[in-house]
Formats: sequence, structure tokens, C-alpha cells
Amino acid sequence: MSNDTHYKQNRKSAPADNTPYRQNRKSVPADNNGKMDSISYFSHHSAWGSYSSFVLGLIGEGGGFILGDVRPPQNNVYIGYKRQNEPLYLLPFVKDSKNKNEKKAYAGDQAEPGDNHPGESITFFREKEIKRELKWATDTWIVKNLVFRLITPFGYIQEPGKLDPIELKFRLNPSIVASIEFDNSESDIPMTGIFALQGMRRPLSDVCEDSLSGAAYGTEYGFGVKKDDSVQEIIDWRVTNELFSRTNQLHRLSNEGGLLFHIKPGEKREYIIALSTYQDGYVTTNRRARYYYTSCFDTLEQTLDYTIKNQKRYISMAQERDTELEESGLNTYKKYMIAHFSHSYFANTELLIDIHNNPLFIVNEGEYQIINTLDLVIDQMFWEMIFSPWTVRNVLDSFKAHYSYNDYISDDQNGNPEAGIGFCHDQGVKNMFSPDHHSAYEMSGKTGYFSYMTYEEVLNWLLTASYYSVLSRDKEWLYDEKETFKAIFSSMKNRDTNNDGIMDKDSVRCKGGKEITTYDSLDESLGQATNNLYLAVKTWAAYINLAALFTRLSLPELSAQAEDKARICSVNIIRHYKPEQGYIPAVFENGNTSRIIPAIEGLIYPYIIGDKDAVSPEGRYKEFIQLLKKHLENVLVPGVCIDATSGGWKLSSTSANTWMSKIILNQYIARNILQIKTDAWDTWDRIHASWQADTCSLFAATDQIASDTGKDLGSRLYPRLVSSILWMNYKTKDAR
Repeated sequence: MSNDTHYKQNRKSAPADNTPYRQNRKSVPADNNGKMDSISYFSHHSAWGSYSSFVLGLIGEGGGFILGDVRPPQNNVYIGYKRQNEPLYLLPFVKDSKNKNEKKAYAGDQAEPGDNHPGESITFFREKEIKRELKWATDTWIVKNLVFRLITPFGYIQEPGKLDPIELKFRLNPSIVASIEFDNSESDIPMTGIFALQGMRRPLSDVCEDSLSGAAYGTEYGFGVKKDDSVQEIIDWRVTNELFSRTNQLHRLSNEGGLLFHIKPGEKREYIIALSTYQDGYVTTNRRARYYYTSCFDTLEQTLDYTIKNQKRYISMAQERDTELEESGLNTYKKYMIAHFSHSYFANTELLIDIHNNPLFIVNEGEYQIINTLDLVIDQMFWEMIFSPWTVRNVLDSFKAHYSYNDYISDDQNGNPEAGIGFCHDQGVKNMFSPDHHSAYEMSGKTGYFSYMTYEEVLNWLLTASYYSVLSRDKEWLYDEKETFKAIFSSMKNRDTNNDGIMDKDSVRCKGGKEITTYDSLDESLGQATNNLYLAVKTWAAYINLAALFTRLSLPELSAQAEDKARICSVNIIRHYKPEQGYIPAVFENGNTSRIIPAIEGLIYPYIIGDKDAVSPEGRYKEFIQLLKKHLENVLVPGVCIDATSGGWKLSSTSANTWMSKIILNQYIARNILQIKTDAWDTWDRIHASWQADTCSLFAATDQIASDTGKDLGSRLYPRLVSSILWMNYKTKDAR
């Protein structure tokens, strides 16, 4: 993960009463009969592989479409209804209800009849009136006579080349669905509903006269409903004018557009809205590629029309996912986090097709937009091995072909000897692929963030590859990579010059700097790579998994050697244990006394490939595992790795900088592998959920958080939190 200049939006103070607002927040949401208390937070709603979103949910901050990014836009979103002689009632997703009227650029200060409407009144529903339900594939707002629902269908996705063209089109459609329900059943007055957005410039009927009504921005994004006599398109400088002036005109110069829905007295109506994006042509540099869905659809209008025609299947798919999560047996807070984190993962995904007609899968790193960060790949694999195993192989192949290199050890006294294979931290940034063998993030001469992560990336590639090759049963790929696994084994050994099983030499690419780990912006307790407890246990796991791979490859001698290296590594980690204090120091040098939770993180990797004996307190490494369990029990106390202020988890005793994705991973290990017994699990879940729904609400799912305040520190809008799928205890799908 990276820690560049933090992305911050300029936020205005809360508007006056009867306009969109943000209430003062409680630090922790109450357990309101199993419902989350906080409802004001941004969430993504995205079609898998399209790198686009419809963002909504933070009261008073607008929302709307975003393409090629995940940062929430701040356009006015108008969703509500009006009856005669009553105010216009809107959900509070308008950034500025008195937004600048751009008509003045044409008319100056001259007033025109119809610009102002005596008695015009807009009332925003207040937060306490609204019920919000974020589920796995739906996000719903219910208030009085209105129900608005965003629907994000998702499921299992096979490799494009193995999919029937009809099914491929259904799976890669860059669209989501919305439903809007108006209840006028108890009124004898007609109702007019509205769904409109700031920034829309053209009526959809210009192109889809006989099929769809809606609005769009250029050829890039838009929304539409099936043609109906009760639906009216609106394009105006301020779309709410049409609810008061009734001019029934489309002013194509203006910049707000949408739909009015006319509901008769005594009637209840539901409308299904398609929301689509479309980006044509090559969208990447260095490795030229376009969105894969452009091989299925030629225009934005085609995606909208297709979505409306297939709405029942999409809605059914979403309902299936919602039911799955609801029946999982997880508590309210875990359900909320899984749903919220899944939405941010989809928003960061990008499926491309290159100039050779090969699929190219990307997961972008949230606000930083870094391409396929290998630190994230290893956490996202838990999700992908369930829903799209082939994407794991696709990314591994991409790293090996373009972002591996022959590395050397930084050791001037011995002439910088050859280390062997190394891997880059990432593949580029913002759809700009880096030159081969180089990342966008890593720089020479650094001792903190932005330095090289060569050794950990070697481990990350290996551990991800072991999970894929073992769980997918893809024997062909396993045998194709035989030499790569041998090269990795050699590279790991070469970086351990004193043969204690623990890395002690940096890459020569550091040029006087020091290698770091995925915890790049933490202090040395987790930040530095050499003689690091976290990385040492991860190394032990890598040797265990290599032994399993070599056995599968019928290489018994190498398997025995890898197992021996794992044994040496575990013995030397045990040697650093401090029995009086009951912990292992985070760094094995300079008298370090930091205590860390991720000492146990490496245990997940043998466990997931089926080597339960290796991580069992009664198995062949029982002394090692028992010691790690004792270490964890002794650090999970207030003031050490339980934050004394919030009660949430902090990864290091010497830093309040914590990562939610790593909390997820280590909690899973603590509960499922080490069998830690405590009554605090639900309390911790409640605190961690509150960080997302409350103090991090400006940015949707956030990974890097201050453990004392829950405030976002970085890694916002992040995909790697999807590792929370581990809580669901899914069975991994066969990748063949």
C-alpha cells in the first residue's frame, strides 16, 4: 500500500436548516435492533470490470457518476416527489440547493419569466426520517412515500475466452440498475416524482426515441427507463424548475437533466432505471488496451437498452447475493462491512482487452489509482479465488512477464552478489503502465515509504501463486511455472546471508536506502523489511507453501530443503521471544520493544492451501504456533494493541496508524486458526464498523485509519478490504 499526499476534498460547513446537512455523529453506532445507526456515508455502485461508479450516500454532499476514478463526485442528485400545493420533497443528496445558475453566462443578470417561481418550496428529508439498508448487492433508502434502491448485481465470472458470447455480454455489461417506487395510493392528488442529476446534457430520446427515456452526458454515461406515457424527460438549468413552471420544454444548452414520473391519485408505481457508463477506444498507455465490454457493445445507448431488457435477471442475481449474506449467520456489523467493502472493490476493477485480444485484469488502488499493487493482490485473492479465479492467474502472469527482474543484493563488501528473481510493487498508475521491470511507486535512496519492497513482493507473488495453483487444480499452469518456483526459492535463500531463515539483505535497487514492507507508513515495527517479525513469519509460510508446491511438482529433494528452511526460520523467531514480557519484538535489532498483531499474519497461507498441521498448536511446528498464540493473547490488551481510547485494534503498540484490511486478516487467523476465545468479538466489530460508517464516511470504504479516533489517514476508497469475504467461509471455485 502506498502513502502519497492524502487526497482531501474541500468541504463546506453544514448548510442552514431545511437544506442538505450532516448531523453531529456518535463515535460508535448504537446496536439499533440489529441495524446500523449511521446512514450518512458514501458508497460505490459499480459494474465489475468497468472502472466506473455511481456514488451516493453522504448527506449534503451530492454524488453521481465517476469514470476512471473512484473519488466521489459532488454533483447534485435529485430524488423525490411533489404533490400540488405541497413542497418538493427530496432525499438530501444535493450538494448546494442554491447552486449557481449557469444560465447567467448567456443571459447575464436579466430575469426571464419562469426563472423564479413564487411559493417554490423544497424540503429535504432529514436523516432521522430515512431508513437505509446497505446489503451485499443493493443499497436502499426508504422514507414516507418513496423507496429508492441502487442494485449492483454480481456473481461468478468465467474467463472471457471460455464464455458463450451471449453470457459474456450479460456479465460484462457496464451497467447497474436502480428502482424507484412512488406510493400515491392514499392520496386523491396526482404526484410527480423526480430522478435527475447535475451535469447531464442531453435527453436520451434524441437517440432512443421509440425505446428509452432518460438523460446522458455525452457518450460516456447516462440513465434511462423504458418508454412510458407516465415518464417525461427534463433538461433545464435547474431541473426542479420544471416541477413548478410546467413548461414541458427541453433546454439543450443547460446542464441538469433527468426524468419526471407522473403518478395518478390512488396509484403506486415502480420504475426500473438503467445506469450505464461507456468508454470507447484505447484507455491505457505503454500496454495499449481498451475495455473488454466494447467488444460486446458499441454505444452507451446499447448498454442502457440491454440492461432494461435484462432487468429481471440482473435483479434476481442481486437478490440471490443479498439473501446469501443475510443468511450467513454473521452479526450486523460484519454484514455491513462485507457489503461496503465489496462495493469499493467492484469500483476499482477494470477488465481490458489488449492489442493481441487477450484479457488484461486490473484492480486499481483506491484513491492512489496504482495498477495491480502486489501488496493488494495477495489480499484480494481471497475474493477472486471464489468469483473469478482466472483473474488471479492473469495478474500473476502479467507480473512475471512484465514486472519481474533479475536482482542483486546490496552488499558492497562482497561485490553486490546476484540475488535472483525480484518483483515490482505495482504495474503503473492511473491507466499508465510503467516500463517493464519498474513500478510507479518504488524509488532508490529511500528509507521509508516509496522505497523498494522487492523481498516482500517475491513472497507475495509466491504465496498468491501457491493459493491459485493448489486450490484451482490448474496443473498445467503449475508445471509451466516450475522454474519460477525454483528461482523464487533461490532468491529467498540468497537474501538470507546468515542462514537463519530471515531476510537480512536489501535489494541493490535501494542504492543506500532500506527495503520496506506493505506497512510502508508505519514506524520500523512494521515498516522495515530486514529482521522484521511480520516478514519473518511470512517467510516461514512461504517456505511451507514452497515445500507443498515442490511435492506437487514431484521434486522431493527441493520440498525437503524448503521444509528445512521453514524449520530454521521458526527456530530463530522463537529465539527472540521474551518470556518475562510474553512477546516477540517486532524487529530483531537495536533493542526494539514494539509489539505487533501481524506477527500471526503469515499463518493464513499454509492454512488456505490445506496444510492445517503446519499451523496447529499440536502440529509439527507446535512450539512455534503456541508461542505466536501466547504473543497475540499478551498484546491484545488495552494500551498495547487494543487502543485505549476507542477499544479498536491497532496493529502496532507504537503507532496509532492501523489498516482495516489487516485487522480483518489477523482477526480471521485469531478466531479460526489460533482459536482465541473472548467475549469482545462483537464489540470490536461494532467499533470497526463505526470507523467506516461514521468517521470515514467522506470517502467510502477506507483502509488506513487512526485507531484512537477512527479518522481516515489514507488508503481511501480501497479494494483490498474485500478480504472480508473470509468471514463468509466460502468454498473456492475451480478455475478450469
